[in-house]
Amino acid sequence: MDYGTGSLMVLDAVLLSLAAIASSQQREIVIFPEIRFAGYDKVQVSHPVTGYELSLRGSVDYTIIEIDNVDNRKARLLRPEGSQVLFLKHRNAQVLFLLVKAKYRDPEQTFASHIPEAVGQAITLMKYMNITESRFCLSDGLNWRFYILKSEDGMLTCYGSALYCLSKDSLQESDQSLREIMQLICEWVWPTTPDLFVLAKSAGRV
Repeated sequence: MDYGTGSLMVLDAVLLSLAAIASSQQREIVIFPEIRFAGYDKVQVSHPVTGYELSLRGSVDYTIIEIDNVDNRKARLLRPEGSQVLFLKHRNAQVLFLLVKAKYRDPEQTFASHIPEAVGQAITLMKYMNITESRFCLSDGLNWRFYILKSEDGMLTCYGSALYCLSKDSLQESDQSLREIMQLICEWVWPTTPDLFVLAKSAGRV
């Protein structure tokens, strides 16, 4: 399957749609692409029981935050690269969502092989922001999987959803499947349904 420009255009369309939905609801969101956190690269985290190690890259793909008034901070947003990191620390900035792009560097790579990278980005964001929960999504434009990473009892537990798949044929015929993905993203960003899912623990822990 081709995961090139066409699939990545779906990611761009989703982000633009999310911004439009936020605007229609009188919400102020900012989408930061490719933020790098100095001092968080090559940091090793390991599972205390299995010993599984994960190396953090110190960067995240797309961070969606909500603030109280974006107009008063446009100058800060337009500063050179690096100021976004400081902006995230603003007292009125709330991290809503992290979108991780699956990057296929080898034709033999599977979608699942990108999960450790997605979890690593969520850990980086949690550590920098000093938060106890991160909602994020891994996608290549056609495949979508949603996650919640929570700090519980001194450990990080990652909960993952079922895999949602789009096809290029269905996207050409109708935008219904993409609308369903957008509904899931909006629910992940602004939860309105308490019983939408149940967190169930399994043996896999970070």
